[in-house]
Amino acid sequence: MRFLIAGKQQQAMQDMERALSRMRGTVERETDGAKALDKCMEDTFDCLVLDADSLWVDAVQVICGIRDAGIETPILLLVEKGHRRLGVAALNAGADDFLMKPFALDEFAARARALARRCAERAPNCLLWGDLSLNVQTFDLQVGTEVAHLSSREYQIMELLIRERGRLISAEEITGRIWGTDSGVSRNVVWVHIAALRKKMRAMHSAMRIGTYRGQGYALEKDG
Repeated sequence: MRFLIAGKQQQAMQDMERALSRMRGTVERETDGAKALDKCMEDTFDCLVLDADSLWVDAVQVICGIRDAGIETPILLLVEKGHRRLGVAALNAGADDFLMKPFALDEFAARARALARRCAERAPNCLLWGDLSLNVQTFDLQVGTEVAHLSSREYQIMELLIRERGRLISAEEITGRIWGTDSGVSRNVVWVHIAALRKKMRAMHSAMRIGTYRGQGYALEKDG
């Protein structure tokens, strides 16, 4: 599941990112308003988390703009205590849920994940790239009739590689998007999971490979 958190309160966003990562979520954070909206328009997420008090324009206007653009991704709006009217207005504008601060992180993660599941139920069960098929519900990677089950981190890395369709992704970007930008996870941890994925792909005789480009990163591409 992919989440985009938009806001300006760094510590709060880090805490939310860790909570979602523990539930196997892949998280992107954005503190720049224009970039956050651009990402909504250009990329695919399973849930958008918007902090109303950290947004750069009126939250209801942002939600209206997202819906007017035809984007149906579930939206969870975070509002300050006592701002229930804003939450209700956001629901009427197209948001799917709102949560008042302060909130427990486990409740936040459960609500965000419930919305993301709703999105996933409407989406295809499998991501396809080359001869690879990744089941987003069972975490199985398949080539023809061969199937390999992936661990949580292996799945998150493979999902990222497939969604990026051959784009070079640095080890730093992988750790930031999967473990969190402040996790302290080293490149070696990424390499271990990449090595495990390569072994499973070879065992299934996939025509795809995870290429390594020194100083640049990794890309999922056709072998040879």
